[in-house]
Amino acid sequence: MATGHAAWLPQGCYPTVAYGYGWYAPYPYYVHPTPQALVYTSPPLSKSPRSIFPNVNKYLAVDTTLLKYDVRRPPDKAIDTSYYYRLSQRSAGGRKNLTTLHLISKDFPWRFTIYGSETKPITCADVWKSLHDGLNQDIEDAEWAIVCSFDDQRRGEIMEAAKGRCGGSELQLKRIDWLGDRIAFVGVEVDTDFAQSRCLPGGDDGQETWLVRFSPL
Repeated sequence: MATGHAAWLPQGCYPTVAYGYGWYAPYPYYVHPTPQALVYTSPPLSKSPRSIFPNVNKYLAVDTTLLKYDVRRPPDKAIDTSYYYRLSQRSAGGRKNLTTLHLISKDFPWRFTIYGSETKPITCADVWKSLHDGLNQDIEDAEWAIVCSFDDQRRGEIMEAAKGRCGGSELQLKRIDWLGDRIAFVGVEVDTDFAQSRCLPGGDDGQETWLVRFSPL
């Protein structure tokens, strides 16, 4: 498996991780591989438990997903190949297919909207791609003005993230740097109260809105 891919650690070979809805053991989950990791190429998809969010595919829901990957990279490169292609064309919705979906987060200020159709509903791959494409856009002047209003610590986190991503090349800030070191996708959830408070007055279109969760790699 190529360096940088998410990897599956079977039971007995992984640390217990605290997710938003309690401890995630005993189910396996995805972590960045280490030299000591016993790496497998394909996860046991059937082991994913039932999500408390019925309208979210259980492979996307934060309380049940087996996936944790680096959103700086294209999803078909960052996610284990066999896992990606087995799940990418599955409907993102749980009980119903979705034709419009908004993605928001407490870790960034933007709203990304995905459109599908009755004949081609929104898929898991659409969700992953929307996050990557949206977060890999350059930061614009108005967004930089917001960064400048942050305190020194928060602004420093964004600048350090940009420097680490750019390496020795010319510094170019992107939206992904807004996340600081929280660049790992760990799932989505439905938070109606936050979604309503986050919505621009008069801008609620009644469509499905999901809150995206991130963590450090």
